[in-house]
Amino acid sequence: MRKIGVCLIAALLMSIVLVNLSAANNAVKARMRQRLPIIKDLKLKGLVGENNKGYLEARQPGGSHSEVQAENKDRALVYGAMAKKLGVTSLLVGQRRAAQLRKMARPGEFLQNTSGQWYQK
Repeated sequence: MRKIGVCLIAALLMSIVLVNLSAANNAVKARMRQRLPIIKDLKLKGLVGENNKGYLEARQPGGSHSEVQAENKDRALVYGAMAKKLGVTSLLVGQRRAAQLRKMARPGEFLQNTSGQWYQK
């Protein structure tokens, strides 16, 4: 009987943790979605680009924007969660995301290749 009680408590605690993680993920997604128009505008103006680690990087004066810092902070959270889930490093997750972002980039956006060289699509 005691074993059943312990299992029920453990299951309850796990469900609470999962609900909290899901809520946190939803909050991150909402913040990223909200700042997307600003990030797109900064990219189109050439002020920021996508580096080869999956983060935004200032390309010109004025590119160090508070929205860029917030975006990179949220990306780090996402990459860390994905890395933990997949059993890899967050660096690898970021590099894979950078490859995806290079493919999806619009003409005129600045990108960094795997060698670290910047180019404009």
